[in-house]
Amino acid sequence: MTSTTIRGNNADEATQVSEGCPICEHIWNVQFDTLAQLQFEVGKRDENYLETNGLYAICGKHLRMFNRITSSGISSKLLRYLIRKSLGEDGTNDINGIFREYERKCPVCEYLESVDREEVRKIADVPFENSAGDFVCLDHLKKILTDTFAENKQRIVEAYAQSLEMLSDQLKLLESENYYQAPGEARSSLWRTVEKLAGRK
Repeated sequence: MTSTTIRGNNADEATQVSEGCPICEHIWNVQFDTLAQLQFEVGKRDENYLETNGLYAICGKHLRMFNRITSSGISSKLLRYLIRKSLGEDGTNDINGIFREYERKCPVCEYLESVDREEVRKIADVPFENSAGDFVCLDHLKKILTDTFAENKQRIVEAYAQSLEMLSDQLKLLESENYYQAPGEARSSLWRTVEKLAGRK
């Protein structure tokens, strides 16, 4: 799928958020924008668009997400196309052809991987500053440390450690206070800590 047809509206804008992992948050938003644009294009165009943009190989995760955000008519159009591709264009029901289609790379996944690499590069390629007090998840930390300049590595690790310490202080409040009476940042520290440690897959 080409970058012009799959790119979400905010794909080349740096996402500025103060909670959770900013890269995961950005990828999540781009993923939604991309699928929203995709459902518009599928509804408007013919099967040649589906073929040239590799939509015969859309993965299960993105197919399910696509199905949730679009109309039944547009979803049916894509699903009928996928069935025809699975059965073989000549109607031979070639089982090897079915497996071949599903072994190909999902174009949505490919695009999101390229956005992910670009977001990691934005942090890895510049002198590091972290004024927000919150930082990326462990998964993106590993990627950034692989790509960054040596002089940045310790500062980035310290930023991640500072972020975890901040979350630990907020989580501590929940051990002694009623969840609904605790400050908002303490309540949100539950999901922010999970995202910090595990990312948003």
